[in-house]
Amino acid sequence: MRIARLTVTVSVLVAIALLTSAHSASAAVIRLSLEQLTLEADRIVVATVTTLHSRLEDDGLIRTYVTLQVDEYLKGDEVHRELTVKILGGTVDDLGLKVSDSPKFELGEEVLVFLEEEDGSYRVFGHFQGKHTIRDDRVLERRIALPAFRRRIHQILSDQAKPPTWWRNLRHYLRRLTGPSGDDYWPIQSTSPTPTFVYNGMKWGGSNPMEPPYRINPANNNGVSAASVLAVVQSAAATWSEVSTADFEFTYGGTTTATDSSLNGANEILWKDGGYSTALATAYWWYNTTSGSIVEADIVFNDYHFWSTSGGGYDIETVTLHELGHWLSLGHDSNPDAVMYYAYGGVRRSLHASDAAGISYIYPSDSPSDPTTTPTITPTITSTPTPMSTPTSPSTPIASPTATPTASPTATPTLTPVSTSASTSTPIATLTPTPTRTGSPQAATVYLPVILR
Repeated sequence: MRIARLTVTVSVLVAIALLTSAHSASAAVIRLSLEQLTLEADRIVVATVTTLHSRLEDDGLIRTYVTLQVDEYLKGDEVHRELTVKILGGTVDDLGLKVSDSPKFELGEEVLVFLEEEDGSYRVFGHFQGKHTIRDDRVLERRIALPAFRRRIHQILSDQAKPPTWWRNLRHYLRRLTGPSGDDYWPIQSTSPTPTFVYNGMKWGGSNPMEPPYRINPANNNGVSAASVLAVVQSAAATWSEVSTADFEFTYGGTTTATDSSLNGANEILWKDGGYSTALATAYWWYNTTSGSIVEADIVFNDYHFWSTSGGGYDIETVTLHELGHWLSLGHDSNPDAVMYYAYGGVRRSLHASDAAGISYIYPSDSPSDPTTTPTITPTITSTPTPMSTPTSPSTPIASPTATPTASPTATPTLTPVSTSASTSTPIATLTPTPTRTGSPQAATVYLPVILR
């Protein structure tokens, strides 16, 4: 009888956990709701960034130590008025490291941050999802006034206590088993009528841009065969290489035994069991801070999560396609149909037009793919909010295309740096094409870059 009651109790708990564990994901990060961020974070603070210090550490990775001057604790004991937050990525001398899921901090900015304790310091809980920028008393990522957002957090805390460790561990395990769902994506939407792609401002050099060739360690804990892993990763790389309007080619260089990301002169894709984390896969790319040239890149899949090449888990080819886009120096796209869109929406193994426009802009080909289409480009500047996980510093130059009288579809507009102000909007260029073409009439869409520096 006691065994039967125990079985029923466990079954009910599992059923409840399954019902409450539905989630969606970025191609790199599992999406967390505001309730999850609030309840599972150790501390929530409103603070000002006072110092940023990066250093190259013994494991070969650059980490940045962010000092926060705390103005208000929304959750957790008020232990200190100054906290140190550790994040992956940063610059040391002429070497820089970008990490796809790391939050970005700017000196002097006001932030609301969800934190978890780690080895005597703190890290941002939920990666970039846990960092919010405050400007003019508004939370930019949520498009809500700070007082209203603060009240929402307090309401969540008053309604529920932080779930016990065993409950959180059960939910984390069940998330791993159930894989992705598409019910509740990260609530940042672009209001711009013009489709854009995001360019991080760096690029590979050379005639065959990426050297050396990429290598793969197919070993994983999911039971996916090495042959299957090698096939789908190479397929994703070929998808980018086959864009006819771009001069870029990913070259496969064989397998590797590497088990972690490091600056070792090789571009590597591998699996590593990182335990429970909201990170599904992470792209790393090292670059020269003076020239902006990318010198090396890695992708690390978190083997804790359930991966597949044929459905039933996170699709390896879909996520590889997205992460390779980061290698190209593309950021997260606001178009939900794009491979570079930040939210995982199921299997997506082909590029959207904005993805192709992105690689073509960064690595333009000399040969136009559609010689019958000759759009006349007339630029106008509109100020529209452009959500992205990488905030732009007030001193950051943003490129703005100037008019090109008769450009071909593959022509690159002349870029004129424009200093941005500390407003809530990012000026982006809107190009209005007036096409002249032979044959059947077709709609022409010009995809424009949001350029980050």
